[in-house]
Amino acid sequence: MEGEAEEAAGHLDGSRQKVAEESGAYSRQVAEWAARTRTALGSDCPSLDAVHATVGHETSTDAPFADRTLPPDIDSQARRAAQAALEPYGEELTERRDALALGVNRLGEELDHLAEQKRDWEQRTDPEPPAPHHRAAARTPGSGAPFYRLVDFVDGVAPADRAGLEGALEASGILDAWVNADGVLLDPRTRDTLLQPGPALSDGRTLASALRPAPEPGCGVSSEQVGGLLASIALASVQETSAHNTVFYDGSWRQGVLSGRHDKGDTEYVGAAVRAETRRRILAELEERIARTQQRLADVREELAVADAMRRALTLAERDFPRARNLADAWSRTESAERTLRDLTAKATRAARLAEETRALAVSARTEADATATAHDLPGDPSSLDRVRTALAGLLSGIGHLRRAVSGTGERLGTNQADADRYGRAQEDRLAAHESYRLHLAGLRTAEQDLRTREEAIGSSEEEILSLEQKAKQRIANAVQALPAAQRARDELHDLRVRAEEDEKRLRGTLADQEAAVIETGSALRGALSRPEVVLGAGLDRSLLPEYMSDDPSVDVRSRLRALRALAEAVEQALGRPKGEVSDSTLLNRHTDLRDQLAGGFDAQLEERDGIKVCRLVDDHGSHDVAAVGERIAVQAAEARGRLTEREREVFQRFLTGELGDHLSAQVITAANLVAALNDTLRTVRTSHGLGVELLWKLDEDVDADVRAAVELLRSPSSLRTRDQTEQLREVLQRRIEDARRADPSAGYAAHLRTALDYRDWFRFHTFVVEDAAPGRRRKLTGRTGLSQGEQRVLSYLVLFAAAAAHFTSLAESAPHAPRLILLDDAFAKVDEPTHGRLGRILVDLDLDFVLTSERLMGNWPEVPSLHIYECLRDPHVRGVATLHYTWNGRHRRLVSV
Repeated sequence: MEGEAEEAAGHLDGSRQKVAEESGAYSRQVAEWAARTRTALGSDCPSLDAVHATVGHETSTDAPFADRTLPPDIDSQARRAAQAALEPYGEELTERRDALALGVNRLGEELDHLAEQKRDWEQRTDPEPPAPHHRAAARTPGSGAPFYRLVDFVDGVAPADRAGLEGALEASGILDAWVNADGVLLDPRTRDTLLQPGPALSDGRTLASALRPAPEPGCGVSSEQVGGLLASIALASVQETSAHNTVFYDGSWRQGVLSGRHDKGDTEYVGAAVRAETRRRILAELEERIARTQQRLADVREELAVADAMRRALTLAERDFPRARNLADAWSRTESAERTLRDLTAKATRAARLAEETRALAVSARTEADATATAHDLPGDPSSLDRVRTALAGLLSGIGHLRRAVSGTGERLGTNQADADRYGRAQEDRLAAHESYRLHLAGLRTAEQDLRTREEAIGSSEEEILSLEQKAKQRIANAVQALPAAQRARDELHDLRVRAEEDEKRLRGTLADQEAAVIETGSALRGALSRPEVVLGAGLDRSLLPEYMSDDPSVDVRSRLRALRALAEAVEQALGRPKGEVSDSTLLNRHTDLRDQLAGGFDAQLEERDGIKVCRLVDDHGSHDVAAVGERIAVQAAEARGRLTEREREVFQRFLTGELGDHLSAQVITAANLVAALNDTLRTVRTSHGLGVELLWKLDEDVDADVRAAVELLRSPSSLRTRDQTEQLREVLQRRIEDARRADPSAGYAAHLRTALDYRDWFRFHTFVVEDAAPGRRRKLTGRTGLSQGEQRVLSYLVLFAAAAAHFTSLAESAPHAPRLILLDDAFAKVDEPTHGRLGRILVDLDLDFVLTSERLMGNWPEVPSLHIYECLRDPHVRGVATLHYTWNGRHRRLVSV
């Protein structure tokens, strides 16, 4: 239990580390989302600092677990913060879009109105003054004409005078007044403005001095009639004449008791040439207004398109806000690991207490057993007791046989007492005869032995006879001594035989149980293989599986087991090596992910029958097995991929194995060179105890064969690779991309490329500790290396400093003036003070500029030749912070300013 508790504690540490990693990963996802959102929304993007603050956490490994992790519901908190930041911007964007849409509609209506006016002016032959609302009568062609179509200006009238005179005519109503043709009579109730000739003026200038008759043919009005009209209207200022009807160049006019003044910028209606120019000018103005309106409409539509794009980008950003599923799963596993650790710790405590109690009981029981064995003259060790038990078992078995034999004999004897008596007498006679035979046989054997001895003694000397007698006695004595041991060996062999028979019986029963269990499990395997959805989902080919017999009890068990073994091996070979253990929670999580990613109108169901879980997709046509749906999608995808043209495949191959392959090759080679430069720098750096660090950057042991093949091919550029190598690289990279697409089908192609071709995940850094005292020895830097916490931190600082120096050195090739600056917050924590100066000297030796922020270090170490020091002081009773500026020259600290 203690071992399981320690293992659970290790799992808990791993789970917590996973939570910290997923917290960092989710924080980076939110940062990437914020960057994408700012890029999509441009300079108008609202501040997302609240979102960053929500997912902010401590990244240092020395920080407490609570500070390094995010809560499991952080995505809800971050989403609320994002919504709070983006919602006002979305409302403003919506209002702006609505205003632009209204502007588009208004400009469209204005453009339609202008186009209609333009069409109207294009259909007119001559422009006409706007008709007043009180003129409702229709004017019949040939029955007269309006005044402005009957006259024209005489030569010599200035343009300004022409405009003023036309304004006076238009304001007085004369310009558009109807002049009847000769002999035409109108109903006095006609709704129109009529101009009838009056008496000619005897003195002063008349309108005839500025206008001349120019009637159109077919109008019915003669030039004389027009001349009479012109002679009846005075051409003078209102102040200079007392005529009832007068007009003048300044736009003034009088009609009886009415008078007024109107000024126009230019003439529009008097004269055919003027009317033609007016028509051309108005059409030009309309075209210009239409062009301006169209330009404004295009600008507003462009702004509307930008606003719509911003709204779509905002909607997409809100929809694509990262979800912390992996973090929630990591928290769930951590909580499960914590519960498991608590349960195992409690069980281990109870087990330890129970073990102590059991030990006490065992000591007491052993003492009692020893006393009991001593009292009954029995051995105390278990093996001897087993032999006694075996002997007792044999004795009891023999007694039982004897009892049954005696009982049976007694019953038979009881049935026939006479036979029993005769048998008894015959038994006694047989025993007597047997005893007599034994006595006579013993005498005979003694006599035969004596005879053989005497025959052998014939011709022998006395000494030889005595020697043979002595050897015989010695053999008899040895046989007597060996007899007890032989008897004990015989008893032991008998006991072993009895125990072996019992073990054989027990093992045969166990074997029968195991055979039954295997056959039962085989029936479950056969049942699973009989289901098409299981075979299809597992990717098995029924034609490659052997013919397996049905579970017939009449068939030999061994044959059934051999057939089942062949079937199991074929299935195992077809399935391949398992990628990992799949638990019920994993299946449920994958089912939940599938159901969340399905489009509308589809659903996923998880069914279980005979211990086998089957996922089915439900649509409008019914329920379908997910494996069949997957196979159908795979076939459709293969067909879609097959529809790619040869040129597209060539372009893709050229990009994948050319540009992208060369980029990956350059990255891998550059990374290897950077690690080599880093090790070159680390060789020159040692701690005060002679410790150093060496880095090893190599392929991870867990990477698959495709990655290893890709790395080997990427070590050379595309120009040096053969056609076969290029084709192999394309296939390897394409398989990686296909695996990434299958792992996350909802992600875009760019995400698939990042996942499949991120070479940084293929390699791992290994840190080794080297010592000047042992040049050929190096130890891997772990928590069990045997270094103090301060030494581990110093070595970590060495790696950090060397990495920064190597990075700046490689950067200097393209940017020679780039600063070699690093920032160290809470510098050199948990490092002993004598080592501080040594670390500062290492920074100087590596030509690194540094900024230290610490509440206890001033940086004034003798090993550092120069430094600027700023100390911030604050009085809690005074507002503000005071800053002291010092300089350090390697020996003295001097106050520069306050």
